[in-house]
Amino acid sequence: MKNVCEECVRNFYSSGKPADKVPLKNVAQAFTLLQQQRHTADYDNSSTGREPTRLPRLI
Repeated sequence: MKNVCEECVRNFYSSGKPADKVPLKNVAQAFTLLQQQRHTADYDNSSTGREPTRLPRLI
């Protein structure tokens, strides 16, 4: 799913940024970011404590 979302974002920019596809691009970007943060939370033990992260306002 993450790969599909990354491809959707790449296609958005390579197709000239069509206005009707902005909401889809925003959801795809948010999903990709959240998936990476989840992966980091699940598998990255380098952090000593839980620090709040801020999700950029994409939507």
